[in-house]
Formats: sequence, C-alpha cells, structure tokens
Amino acid sequence: MLEIKDIKKTFGSGEQATEVLKGINLDVNDGEIVMLYGPSGSGKSTLLTIIGGLLTPSSGEIVLDGRSWSDLSDSKMTAMRLSDIGFIFQSAHLLPYLNVKDQLTEVATENGMNKRTASEQADALLADFGLSHRAQAYPNRLSGGERQRTAIARAFMNSPKMILADEPTASLDKARALEVVDMLKKRVKSADTVCIMITHDQRLFPKADRLFMLDDGKLTDQTDQIHSFN
Repeated sequence: MLEIKDIKKTFGSGEQATEVLKGINLDVNDGEIVMLYGPSGSGKSTLLTIIGGLLTPSSGEIVLDGRSWSDLSDSKMTAMRLSDIGFIFQSAHLLPYLNVKDQLTEVATENGMNKRTASEQADALLADFGLSHRAQAYPNRLSGGERQRTAIARAFMNSPKMILADEPTASLDKARALEVVDMLKKRVKSADTVCIMITHDQRLFPKADRLFMLDDGKLTDQTDQIHSFN
C-alpha cells in the first residue's frame, strides 16, 4: 500500500516562491491503478517524481508498505528505487545497443539477480506481454507499441512494489494505447502492485480503478466520472 501524506512542494523562496503542491493526500492499494490528469503545469510530474523518491517534498511524507522515504539515506533510496519501483515514461528509453531480452536482464542483474534467474524472469515477462518472438530484436526494429510493451515488461523485472507511469501511451494511436494499458493493468492485478499513471488521454480513464484531477496543486476525486469519458 502507498500512503501519500500531506505532500507540499514549493520552488523558490520569498517573493519568487511558487507553491506547486498544496497538501496532497492519497492512499493507493495493492493491485490498484490510479490515474491522474490535469492541465499543464498543475504539478502532476512533480508529484510523481516525489513519489518515486527522485525529488524531496517541502513537507509531508511518502510511505510504501509501512516504509517512509524520510527514513532512508541517499544510498538506501537509490537501492529502493531499483528494487521496489518500476518507472515507465512517454518515451520507452530503451538502450539502442541492447536487444529486447537484454533490456530486461540488464536491470535485474544490476539489482543482484543471478543471470539464470534473470533470463527465466525475462522470458516469462516477454511471454506475458506478447514479445517472445521479438526477444532478439533491437529497439530500432520495434514498433511504437512493441517499444512501450518492452518498457513496461522491464519495469516489472525486479518485481516492484509500485509502478509509476508518466504519459506511457502519449506516442501511440488509440488501438495501441488501449492494448498497452490493458497489458499493464493485467500485470498490476496479477502482481498485486501499486500503480499510479499520469495521462491526458481520456480514452484510457475507464481502465482506471480510481481517477483524480490535479489542478492548482490540489487533488479532486473524479472516480464517479470515469465512465463518462470515451
């Protein structure tokens, strides 16, 4: 379970201070997909960066499975990001010199997994995401949907407790976007993983368990409106 407790973030100081997040509170359960949307500059990416331990809030606390980010040293935070958090971005950020399978095994071996286990884990994930036949292909030979599916599979490689996705389907057409989110959702449910996704694509909102709008630094629950979006 993820607990976001009264997160505030201010950039600058004095007359130049800009309060981007104004006390964000949210609990996300294991196996749940929460989607966030809102206007540009509303603080969505700032919030996701804080949740991922890449930015320190001005005040407030992030707690994952009872473990507070505030209690972690920089080195422990770095190790935790590698083992407990999977990041998915708008661009797949695949390494051009690694084939699809090696994209996955690389992050696992960096986290201390032995090569045989990493290979078996990668094979299983590639099968789940319909990529077994592309295991030896390099990024420049993949379609946009295949690149994003590879990025999602890679995010699950270390069996993370939480997935953070920032506009993961922005570069895809509707059919590919829905396909990718369906695969992500299936894996989140089966692995019992916390998932927070930022998206502007209203066609994806019905795939969420809960929906929130972030505007002017504050969250508003829009879950009752999920099925009004197409």
